[in-house]
Amino acid sequence: MSTTGVRQDEMSGTVDLTSVDMKVEVIVIPVADVDRAKAFYLRLGWRLDRTPPAVVQFTPHGSACSVQFGTNLTEAAPGSAEEYLVVSSAATTERDKDHLRRHVPEGLHAEVVDLTSAYAVFGVMGPCSRELLSRLSRADLGEDAFPFGASREIDLGYSTVRATRITYVGELGWELYTPTELAVGVYEDLMRAGADLGVRNGGYSAIESMRLEKGYRAFGRELTPDDGPEAAGLLFTCKLGTDLPFLGREAVEAARAAGPRRRLVSFALEDPDVMLWGGELVLRDGRTSGRVTSAAWGASVGASVGLAYLWDADGRRVDAAWVGDGRYEVAARSSSIRERT
Repeated sequence: MSTTGVRQDEMSGTVDLTSVDMKVEVIVIPVADVDRAKAFYLRLGWRLDRTPPAVVQFTPHGSACSVQFGTNLTEAAPGSAEEYLVVSSAATTERDKDHLRRHVPEGLHAEVVDLTSAYAVFGVMGPCSRELLSRLSRADLGEDAFPFGASREIDLGYSTVRATRITYVGELGWELYTPTELAVGVYEDLMRAGADLGVRNGGYSAIESMRLEKGYRAFGRELTPDDGPEAAGLLFTCKLGTDLPFLGREAVEAARAAGPRRRLVSFALEDPDVMLWGGELVLRDGRTSGRVTSAAWGASVGASVGLAYLWDADGRRVDAAWVGDGRYEVAARSSSIRERT
């Protein structure tokens, strides 16, 4: 059952994310080679200075300035540089595993183990998610004890799950990595404990709507090998303020120095009666200057919302001032609909 049309800030939702995520465990051996193991992770763009154990979102790059894939890295063995859990897109499982294996330094023994079938993933999202989980767990889920990005194993009913405080819908929430054989029991516990909190099942259409209201990107649409992190608004993932020699650093720095020729923006339509689906042309001052990458109905906004890449018809740099100076329309239903950027 989809929650499309229901505001996430008015409820709690349970979303089955199993088919969205690919889980790969990276095990580095031997233990004595910790420095080389860290160098391997840093080259891929991972930063390992988070305390407590946390999720690190990153965007690896090839030799060109492009988004090859984006993943989350979780420290699976706290205090150790030998074992990490990588969560990536189910659509690019084989490619991501190949990327990891191809960049293992010579002489460093590392195993990439696909754990996808071993875990189900539930997303518990919404303002009541902390209260719901606290009814089933003795773990301290408070803001200070369990900050955004933290990840650790907790008891949940009769089960033990890995709870990661991260969300793709813009509200308080956790992803629960649950052993497959315990998934049914965990789901039933969640629905029973959250009944009076208004817990509901959430579908992919609901996720799409809420992630677009928040402006979260999606791999394969806003993030592709043709799109660089600067244009996508992801320079903060690139660790350019450090001296880390990650893959593609030189290409990213060169693109930043040249300035963006495309820019990803978030928008909402002024007309609430028009639906968008993605792929529509964007006009800036009457000229074709962009394309909608993703769009959906935004229940909180009361209109269609989306993300779009903009470019200048004359090839000039696309900075914040350029975006703010234009008047925009989206070509939909053979007509032009005004949008708010």
